[in-house]
Amino acid sequence: MSSRLTKRSSSSHYYVYNSNSNQDNGCLIDGYWQIYFGLNASAEDIYRISTPWTLSYPGKVTSALENASLYVYPNNPVASCGWIHLGDGYISGINTGTVYYQILKQGVTYDPTVFESGLNVLNSQYPSEEVGLAVGIPCGFAALVLLLCCLFCCRND
Repeated sequence: MSSRLTKRSSSSHYYVYNSNSNQDNGCLIDGYWQIYFGLNASAEDIYRISTPWTLSYPGKVTSALENASLYVYPNNPVASCGWIHLGDGYISGINTGTVYYQILKQGVTYDPTVFESGLNVLNSQYPSEEVGLAVGIPCGFAALVLLLCCLFCCRND
């Protein structure tokens, strides 16, 4: 698996952008932003939010996790595989991301309060810039084509 650290200008955190990975076996998703968090820096269970939204949304999620008093790791603190799916976040039918966890010590299970905090962040943070672009660009292009068609039709009369 290859990965690169990318720093967002509006945040002091680094996000790991992964490629050449496979979700089916509990490994990281190709092309998704990964945000790692836990109860504290020495926790025995690590949580990950994986999201396809990449402009401003990772910064919003990171800030919301920190406001929920959770520790956000600066990069991936554990192995790339072995992640267990816990749940997905949705707002108005838009998938905002997925929460996973990984156990670092035998006999430890995930903390439902940390999971719920991560899921609440996903359910409360909307990727507005990303969705705006995804909707606005095609609509703008369609409006331009319609305008050009109208101008062409009026010109031939």
